[in-house]
Amino acid sequence: MSRIELSKVNKYYDREHILKDVDLVIEQGDFMTLLGPSGCGKTTTLRVISGLENPQSGLVTIDGVAVADPDKGKFAPPSKRNLNLVFQSYALWPHMTVFENVAFGLTVKKEAKSEIREKVAGALEKMQIGEYAERYPSELSGGQQQRVAIARAIVSQPKILLLDEPLSNLDAKLRVDMRAELKRLHKDLNTTIIYVTHDQVEALTLSSKIAVYFEGVLTQCNTPEEIYNNPSTLRVAEFIGNPKINFLKGSLKSLSGDKLGVECDFGALEFGGVKGRDGGVARLFEREGAGCGVTLAIRPEDILVSQKEMEGFFSCPVTSLLPAGSETLLELALGDNQLMAKEIGQRRYEVGQTVWIGLKQNRMNVYESAQGKLVLRAIED
Repeated sequence: MSRIELSKVNKYYDREHILKDVDLVIEQGDFMTLLGPSGCGKTTTLRVISGLENPQSGLVTIDGVAVADPDKGKFAPPSKRNLNLVFQSYALWPHMTVFENVAFGLTVKKEAKSEIREKVAGALEKMQIGEYAERYPSELSGGQQQRVAIARAIVSQPKILLLDEPLSNLDAKLRVDMRAELKRLHKDLNTTIIYVTHDQVEALTLSSKIAVYFEGVLTQCNTPEEIYNNPSTLRVAEFIGNPKINFLKGSLKSLSGDKLGVECDFGALEFGGVKGRDGGVARLFEREGAGCGVTLAIRPEDILVSQKEMEGFFSCPVTSLLPAGSETLLELALGDNQLMAKEIGQRRYEVGQTVWIGLKQNRMNVYESAQGKLVLRAIED
């Protein structure tokens, strides 16, 4: 087992508060991605788990055993935590062959040569670089060097594998290839993986769970689907998704039974099934009443576009057209709002052309504008 738990973890560098009361649980076999902009605390969290950094307060446990307990002055060294770390830089020994690099840790532990050969061969095979065993790092591409670094990390069969932005130095195609390799590796090994990135595409495609950080605060932790479909705050909603999510300003109009009415500058919207997906909109309406400012959020793919007038659709001009081969992106002006719509495939429009758009209201999230908190969740398809 390799369950990791952080409880009220705080980390300071001098007077700078880097991690702020972080509570995080990583279950056995999770692929947990720590996601956020630069300087948000995700790498510091990784280093605290690994033992490279010690928190000033809080508790870190692995399998129920405290590995960082500042109150008791107890900090287990990295070598006692049964984990391996892969850095952004490959950190390979240039004078050693691929085989020697991967075998280095086992050699230091003085394992039998026959076991070392077997384990190294297995790790190289898993990373599909067996034919490069006798080459030196300088003879390998960036992607091949990264595979060697990961092979070195998995050869000792650690319970926990920590990856700190391992793909950031690779070009776009290699990153896609390596994502597939990492996903396959996680399935084959069933190792608990903690992965740091600022790339939301990596997070959404690789993870079983995503922890989103802003300024040292763990803002939301859930499955990729839940974070994409129902971001807990406006800030998470804006950060996740490419092209980015659309925001529409409005105000509460009515709440009657299971229906919520919202007034926007371009017209009125009505949401059904409110009680079944209430994240606090009823309490908000009770507290603030009609006129309370809300923000509606809708993904570009949830906007329907028609070149013909349709009932329930809103007319708006096309302000920009962004063809992207497999998809077509349209910028639209709806009242005082600028929207981005996405259609799959190649579509023909003209700038200035009037189109009619339909908003999938069951796919919209509603946030309290003042606090930026989610109060009405989108309905699952």
